[in-house]
Amino acid sequence: MLRSIARFSLPLAAVSAMVLASGQGSRTAIDAHRSLGTQIQVENLTVWPVLTDTPVRTGDHQSLYEAIERGTAVVREKGRGGSRGDGAEVNELMIENRGDHPLLITAGTIVKGGKQDRQLGQDLVVAAHSTVPVEAFCVERGRWVEERQGRRTGGVFDVPKVKAAKRLRAAAQYEKDQGQVWRQVDTVNRKADNAPATSTFLATIDEDDKQQLAVRDRLERAVRERFAALDDDHVVGFAYAVNGEPLAMRTFANRELLEAHLEPFVKTMSLEAQVTQLRDRQAGRKPFDRAASSAALLKMVRGIGEAEAAEQETSGLNKNRTRHNDWGGQSSCLVRSSEAGGWIALTEDWTAAAELSEPVRRELEQLEALGYSQ
Repeated sequence: MLRSIARFSLPLAAVSAMVLASGQGSRTAIDAHRSLGTQIQVENLTVWPVLTDTPVRTGDHQSLYEAIERGTAVVREKGRGGSRGDGAEVNELMIENRGDHPLLITAGTIVKGGKQDRQLGQDLVVAAHSTVPVEAFCVERGRWVEERQGRRTGGVFDVPKVKAAKRLRAAAQYEKDQGQVWRQVDTVNRKADNAPATSTFLATIDEDDKQQLAVRDRLERAVRERFAALDDDHVVGFAYAVNGEPLAMRTFANRELLEAHLEPFVKTMSLEAQVTQLRDRQAGRKPFDRAASSAALLKMVRGIGEAEAAEQETSGLNKNRTRHNDWGGQSSCLVRSSEAGGWIALTEDWTAAAELSEPVRRELEQLEALGYSQ
């Protein structure tokens, strides 16, 4: 069922006022209850902690990563005996939750194996002791067999602790375009100087160049350590930018949920920063080391907020409220809470468009020209 809800936007003057206030020592407001904390700057990667004054208790939700490690969840190809010979489908997988707690799965989760590597295209909450289908998009178009690098997969997937890069996430989660996903895989691999035989995004994730891995590790450790030092239950999310360009923001209902899901995002933002550094060096460009503008991040968030929103049912316990326009996409993973007496958001995402339109790019450049960076 789809249902439209009201628009929300904020004038540029209001955005700039909030950013200027942050320069005087106060936090940068995102909305009535959330704000950006002190930014973390590591080379060309800018990361902001997101804080809230209203963390929400949600009960126990296990991450897919933890469940896979414990053997209480399985991701596999769909069915047997279908039109493709065994029922497997490119754009749908099955998730079995054998555990006693619901699984919270975030869009952009990469699964490795099966007949081809995929990314999961939606936020999904899977009830305990249940099996449900999940929307998926191929990130490896050169394989359709249950064998990967000489190993039989049996139609089952590993779940590496890394998310799809921003370009891939946006093309799948918000644009729902498999062709665009493939094009973005090729773009990311080309930037990383990879040309895998099966055109898989995992080739960039599984980098074997020690120098590039060292860059990625340095970025990861710096962000990880800074978040670990934030001894504050009000920290519930993050936002990040690479080379000054805002890419994404993700928040959770409470710090426990953030901590269960943060590591894969840290790995991905570090990967994106490392690949961009490599591209700049190959092009002979000077390394980018300036802090990104929080005004640009807020402009992206507010720009996405101008889109009409619709509610989409899922196969799980949640529904997703989504928006999409030239700025990018936004999704709220909503579950029913008896304690709250209605629906609450377990997690929310804002992701910049896979390719920025010229009007959007001009607005971001105008902010920089006006001096609203921190």
